[in-house]
Amino acid sequence: MNGLESSRLEHLATFELDRAGDCQIIGVDDAGNIFVEEIYGDDDLLAQYHLCKSEGRLAAVDEGDRAEGDSIPLALPHNILRPSRARRFQHLDFGGARRRGLAALERVNDLTRRLTMMEKIQLVEYLELDIDPGGLIGMAESRIIAACRISNAHWIVCRRMRIAYRLPKLRSDSLGRTYDYDSIPVYLLHPLADLAQELPDLDTCLRWTQEAELYRPQDCMTWRDKLLVADGGDDDVPSALHIFDLNLPALDFSDGAMPAVPT
Repeated sequence: MNGLESSRLEHLATFELDRAGDCQIIGVDDAGNIFVEEIYGDDDLLAQYHLCKSEGRLAAVDEGDRAEGDSIPLALPHNILRPSRARRFQHLDFGGARRRGLAALERVNDLTRRLTMMEKIQLVEYLELDIDPGGLIGMAESRIIAACRISNAHWIVCRRMRIAYRLPKLRSDSLGRTYDYDSIPVYLLHPLADLAQELPDLDTCLRWTQEAELYRPQDCMTWRDKLLVADGGDDDVPSALHIFDLNLPALDFSDGAMPAVPT
């Protein structure tokens, strides 16, 4: 484990949002005004927020309950700085087994990436699953969905995984199709080396996400020496925007490596 992987983020602020959907950062302007949006509900409704660390929420618009004359989308400043996208690490993405199906017929063991028993135990505890760790089949998908550079050599990424697991008995979906395995999504936030050819160990990824107290980290960007993380909600957990201090002791920014915004 390198120095960055053993470091911790310092939490500065959290802004709870009104909905519990998928969440992403629109951008930040020169003055530190933060713009965030959610897509929520069966109809993919849009909610957008204008936030400021020192003053809290300054404005919000919501397709679900907007009043006459409200503007959708939110008016944005001309000098907004937007997050970078995660194309740099597409070579690390993986997609194998379907979301659910018949394990033997689909040879799901061959389509998933193997998990050690220790990793299975960690995932069952982290996800609070009521199943035996041996029931986890493997990693069915892993995709880096957001990334921001924090030094010349390091990035912070948001990653979505799907973990396939066996069911105790055969089930049927709404169309009558039977399946004996299903999968559960896992969202992680963790560091990644600039020239990484493989992902960090699962323990590091889970620890970073847990210690930052994140639920579904879906987007991230840097602004000056701060890390912004858009955290998606679900059921009774609302979406949120978190701000962390990026002065990590394991990194030396004396050479000016820390960018004001992602590139």
